[in-house]
Amino acid sequence: MWKLFVLVFFSVTMAVMADPIRFEEVNATMQVIADAVVHADDMVDYARPEFDTAFSNLKSEKLRYSLKGSIKNSPWLTGARAEVLAVATMVADRNVERSGIQSSSEVQLKTDGLALVRYAAGLGLKKFHHTGQKYESRSVDLLRQFSQVSSLKELKTLFDSSLELIQEAVADEMKTREQNLACLNGSDKCEGFSRPEDPTALANQVLSEQSAFSKLRELDKNLKNVKIEALPSLDQVQVVRFSQVPLFGESNLTFRRSDGRLSEMSLDSAVEFSTDSLRVNISGFYPLEQKEMNKLKAELTEELARVQTADGEYKEKMFKTFEDALASFKNAMRGEFK
Repeated sequence: MWKLFVLVFFSVTMAVMADPIRFEEVNATMQVIADAVVHADDMVDYARPEFDTAFSNLKSEKLRYSLKGSIKNSPWLTGARAEVLAVATMVADRNVERSGIQSSSEVQLKTDGLALVRYAAGLGLKKFHHTGQKYESRSVDLLRQFSQVSSLKELKTLFDSSLELIQEAVADEMKTREQNLACLNGSDKCEGFSRPEDPTALANQVLSEQSAFSKLRELDKNLKNVKIEALPSLDQVQVVRFSQVPLFGESNLTFRRSDGRLSEMSLDSAVEFSTDSLRVNISGFYPLEQKEMNKLKAELTEELARVQTADGEYKEKMFKTFEDALASFKNAMRGEFK
């Protein structure tokens, strides 16, 4: 459901800026397609994608899109339902000193949060590859405990232990990379280390080690900023909350702009677990120049207009997009990652 939401949202919601677009008609077309895709599906009961017609305003360059859905047979609780609500908001900022798009999104899965954790941990245990590495036994032990977790207080303790283990593993790997660099640079304390004699191979290996160390250092810094809280207190915990979670190991994401340049998107994220839901919040700012925003406006407005007019060829394209996203969502829920 989340991937379905993302694909649909980013294929049409950046069409910020042309009149006239009648969102009621866009919503009606999308609903027809969504109904056809999930009809008689064995997992998803319904999906309702729609723009917020009260908020979305192309002249003001702001959009809000949501996707509501229901899982009629969740894999983590046989026969039980789970409700999904995803909402994303995007607002253009035309400030000449900081132009771009401010985005925020929230995904909420209304279900037994602890059952979901146990299910995910069980999948992790089944797919765990035993390689005999240093932290393997502790990792497996934590997964086993997660697969049997029965309270939010216990969940908070397990998350704390997991974060400590990850930080320890990252610090250990950083030390290894530092030692490798020292050996590549000629240190005599490198028994058993194979240093390339070819200058080009040596230079390439140095660059590789430096890159790996730099990424680990950034990850280490970001992990130290992660907060794991029991709210309102550990004795009366109702929510376990992660904040400042480094997505993909980073607090910022690098993306390639239309002219080939690399830019960073600043991110803020939080994940909340409770006995009846899982909630994920992500916000960020995409820096874009005025001409880039204008280009997006022209290209994506055309797509949104085609949805509005129920263009036959485009409807087929959207149907395939919805269909593929539904298949990916179901595979993810069942732990069948490709």
